Amino acid sequence: MITKEQAMTATRFKQVAKLDLEPRLAYGSMRMTMEKKSDKIIPLAKPNNWRASGKCKTWKTRPEEFKLPIKFGLYESSYLTHENCNLFEVAE
Repeated sequence: MITKEQAMTATRFKQVAKLDLEPRLAYGSMRMTMEKKSDKIIPLAKPNNWRASGKCKTWKTRPEEFKLPIKFGLYESSYLTHENCNLFEVAE
């Protein structure tokens, strides 16, 4: 799990948990593979190495919240936030 201070200083992050997303939410935000189980298609994200692509945004009125743009490869991008920080850790 990444803290707000680590998100503000680190530049590389490793995805340590799989993301279970609905197919309608899977457009362009994470690299997806489709796996068919019992006539239901379940998208699974592969663990990837992400890098910071911008400045960490913080708020004075909500000090525990943060938002950091992250990128994987050439076209995959998303945000590291206080809600999904348990899916990532700082890469060495």
